Amino acid sequence: DLHTAYRRQRQMCIRDSRGIDFDSEVEVITLNKGTKLYQYSYIDEDTGLPKTGSYFYSDSKVDASKLGFDVDDRKMYESSLEKTSELLKSKAANIEDWEPGSHKVFSGGETQLFNPNLTLSKPNLVK
Repeated sequence: DLHTAYRRQRQMCIRDSRGIDFDSEVEVITLNKGTKLYQYSYIDEDTGLPKTGSYFYSDSKVDASKLGFDVDDRKMYESSLEKTSELLKSKAANIEDWEPGSHKVFSGGETQLFNPNLTLSKPNLVK
């Protein structure tokens, strides 16, 4: 029903916005078709392809220690925008580890771009 769909959408927004430092500037930017974006991704065990998330970086040389998560088991991939798109530009928040019982906090501070609905080219591994 509509109420359940609304509640799910609200929970997803809260979960996804957890990575944004709202004490820093947050703005909507427009990037042109063909702009390269970078992302640290896990490999899907079933397809062998990277699992595309919603957070991206405009530079492959981001400081991995300031992304708000641990990149140890992830690899960086590059994709290009298939169409001109709006993204939310912000700083990564400090994030407490999702693992139950862990009290580790991953440092944020790096500039990031967010849009869960981008149309991207096939991702390529950054070497």
